[in-house]
Amino acid sequence: MVTAQRTIRNDEDHALGRTTLKEAFAASCNTTFARLAVERLGPTKLAASARRFGFGTRITPGVDAADGSFPDPKNGAELAEAAIGQGRVQASPLLMASVAAAAGAGLPDGTAGKTGTAELGDGQTHAWFIGYRGDVAFSVFVEAGGSGPRVAAPLAARFLTALG
Repeated sequence: MVTAQRTIRNDEDHALGRTTLKEAFAASCNTTFARLAVERLGPTKLAASARRFGFGTRITPGVDAADGSFPDPKNGAELAEAAIGQGRVQASPLLMASVAAAAGAGLPDGTAGKTGTAELGDGQTHAWFIGYRGDVAFSVFVEAGGSGPRVAAPLAARFLTALG
């Protein structure tokens, strides 16, 4: 997807073509979410949704912990970036584990997860994987680790295997 200031691409430039929202989520399709944010959601609704997941709020787990931030998007490029967790959006592993917990709340027992590859702007990327199994939510973050699917997801698999 091309905005006035930036081209949004998918990891490794994969393309899904016309797809459902569920398939776009499963495939981590940046272009679908950027387009939805720009064409249908807008900055106010996207920011409100981010706040419901804990972005921009204080996390108080009883120990020192980093929060996340979701600055209001100022233009179409920032809105597209924010829709996929890029640009000025910041998240901590604790915040992303709480996002996974929120996603799993009220759902049947099972396991689900989501990879992420966060671009740093200098060619490096952070590798992410968040998920839940039953009543355990977790986040794997590898600083400057590259691809979420190739680096963070295998670590999450090892964690889940150790859980039993």
